[in-house]
Amino acid sequence: EYLTMFRERGSRVCLVGGQSTEVEAAKAKLRDEFPGINIVAAYPGFDDGPANAHDYVIESGAEYVLAGMGMGRQEKFLLKLRQAGWTGSGICVGAFFDRLARPEVDYPAWSVRLNMRFLGNITRRPLYYLKRYGVDYLPFLKQYVAHLTGRDGD
Repeated sequence: EYLTMFRERGSRVCLVGGQSTEVEAAKAKLRDEFPGINIVAAYPGFDDGPANAHDYVIESGAEYVLAGMGMGRQEKFLLKLRQAGWTGSGICVGAFFDRLARPEVDYPAWSVRLNMRFLGNITRRPLYYLKRYGVDYLPFLKQYVAHLTGRDGD
């Protein structure tokens, strides 16, 4: 597991994602569960977070960034971070920080069994997740379909 590796190597880790309360709670939980892990910074991934986080990550000296902003956003963030001159490694962790911060909010068992956790999300918060999946992820889905059909090089 990469968290154990970070701790054993003394790697400098930055968390970027979630709301400020979630990312701070996730940082505390990771420090409890992986004593000695070197989390040098934690920054929210929403609101003005991504716009300001690039310099923040670079200044922190982080070797690794765990980006938890949801599909599409976290990848764009890490690409822009690389373009800003950061030379570390990024790992996309989706809703990992939210799950750490609020373990009581879990996927419904049926959605886990079907391996369709996104449907479980929709049943819990329909307006939020329908917008996120239907609007925010649409550019990614279009690129993915173009790739699958061999039209991405046109």
